[in-house]
Amino acid sequence: MLMIFMIEKTVRAEICKKKIRSIFFTFLIFSLLAFVTMSSSRGGNIEETTSFFRISENRKYLGEFVQGKDYIVISGRLITIENGQEVPLVNVRVYLYMNVSQNSYLLAENFTDENGRFLFSLHVDETYPIGEVNFTVIYLGSINLGLAPTRIYYYAIIKEPQRESNPTGAWTVIGILIAILVAGSILSIKSMYSRRERAGGMPVWREILNSMIEQAKRRDINFVLLIRELVDSLCKRYGIIPKFGSPLQQKVLLLKEAVSEEVFNVLKNLISLYELMNYGGPYARTILISTMDFDTWRALLDMVSKELGGK
Repeated sequence: MLMIFMIEKTVRAEICKKKIRSIFFTFLIFSLLAFVTMSSSRGGNIEETTSFFRISENRKYLGEFVQGKDYIVISGRLITIENGQEVPLVNVRVYLYMNVSQNSYLLAENFTDENGRFLFSLHVDETYPIGEVNFTVIYLGSINLGLAPTRIYYYAIIKEPQRESNPTGAWTVIGILIAILVAGSILSIKSMYSRRERAGGMPVWREILNSMIEQAKRRDINFVLLIRELVDSLCKRYGIIPKFGSPLQQKVLLLKEAVSEEVFNVLKNLISLYELMNYGGPYARTILISTMDFDTWRALLDMVSKELGGK
């Protein structure tokens, strides 16, 4: 009898333990269900600024933008639903990612304002790929507020910049410069032949200088083209024989001991202008013509003429 009583007592204890476990697990399940229901009822949603429709499952098209030129503006509104009413999430952090292939890159982060709105302004620099680019704005949620994470998708078309060209204007400038150079060359050739036809009289270097001064008075840029003839004639005057094929810069260095420092500096600067006109290209010549101070150069050439005439 004692044995039977002990067995019944043990069985009753086991049955009691099972009931306690069952009650505990039932309470745990109901608690989890209540928590999930509360979280889902307060989940955050990002909506458009203009329409306030939820577009969490769709992508918003931002438009076409030119690489290296345009700016992309991404905006939206972050809210939660409480008792069927929209409540903005104020001063919460949202993140903006750019999605390229299988990778995502964090571009910026910002906080919502008092209406739950956020704004990102991005310069489309050269790091943005050409073609369709996807963006994602992410809110990580809040355990304290019981808000689940949410996100919204955008996409834009990035286009290559178009190089602006004006072939008509460029050809016009080139044509004008060629005409100026041809006219200057013709005048230089005529002057050269007229000097060769004269016997005796005025020295050749003096005639060249006078021609350069007259052209500077007329504001004719072609006076610079006569510097080669001037240097050659000055070398002959002082008995200097340059090496065959010597460049103009080397020839003028041979004149350094024969002329004053002021004259030497003027000759060097004229040679620099001569090389810029011949080898600098059409745009460099255009800048040279527009910035030339003819009055200053006429005064410098007068000074060179007086200096050389006194020797």
